[in-house]
Amino acid sequence: MSTVWIAPELSPDRLRDILVRALSLSRLCVTVQEPDGRYVAIVNLPDCWKPEGDVRSDTAIFGDTAAADLATIKDRVIESGETVSTEIATDDGRVFEFVIECASGSLGSYLVSTITDLTSERRREKALRVLLREVSHRSKNLLAIIQSIANQTARRTDGKDDFLMAFRGRLYSLAQSQDLITDSNWRGAHFRELLNNQIGQYLPDKASGVVTKGIDPILDPNAALHIGLALHELAVNAVSRHATKDTVHVIIECKPLLREGKPYFQILWEEEVGPDEESDGQANDDEESFASMVLNQVVPAAV
Repeated sequence: MSTVWIAPELSPDRLRDILVRALSLSRLCVTVQEPDGRYVAIVNLPDCWKPEGDVRSDTAIFGDTAAADLATIKDRVIESGETVSTEIATDDGRVFEFVIECASGSLGSYLVSTITDLTSERRREKALRVLLREVSHRSKNLLAIIQSIANQTARRTDGKDDFLMAFRGRLYSLAQSQDLITDSNWRGAHFRELLNNQIGQYLPDKASGVVTKGIDPILDPNAALHIGLALHELAVNAVSRHATKDTVHVIIECKPLLREGKPYFQILWEEEVGPDEESDGQANDDEESFASMVLNQVVPAAV
């Protein structure tokens, strides 16, 4: 129980004025009622309730529905003496907590209610629930992508070492794309930023031969993950094909197009390949088949 101390020389009228002023400055809504429900004091009533005239009842302030709910609770408080809290929502979507208790003193018993605006808190909770559902959904999608990559990589590699090398590279590609998505608050990733992240680790010394042209659209999270994986495969295969060259000449262009009146974009990857590279320097068939599967099946289905 809280401690209350009042100077003996303080008159009741002076004390009342001080307490009313303190409550008003606190912005906390406090109401006091007779046991029969008649109001004797209201401080800081929220602006969503604007009763007119001589306010004497819950119905006049809160409306029929809320008044009926409050009447049931207040009867319970009077009978049991316990403190009861409840939440009431207004028509405009605001939420308020009512804490109701029975206070007894030398002048009799009163119902004291404190009303707190919980609207912002409830909105934050709702936004958090939506965010958690979205994170769960995206996590499941990401796990499904990883499972598919693991299965396809296992089918196209001969041994554990080859599998681990290829699988780790593809996981790293996903991680790089996911970092960009997270940094953008899940809006997605710009194409050129995604491109630089994916090819930078494979073509650091050969980057002078890489030319980027065209537009720089923002990709939604799903498209960023899959296009990032496709760029990874293209970069790995380019390094394999041109292993003996100091410079890899690649032109990457993102072009805006229209299809049936709807805008979309096309990504072109062009490599300069010599005759000897096409025969002796070809990337292995497993890498090529996985890349073909990603480019021809996975990415088109995903975006």
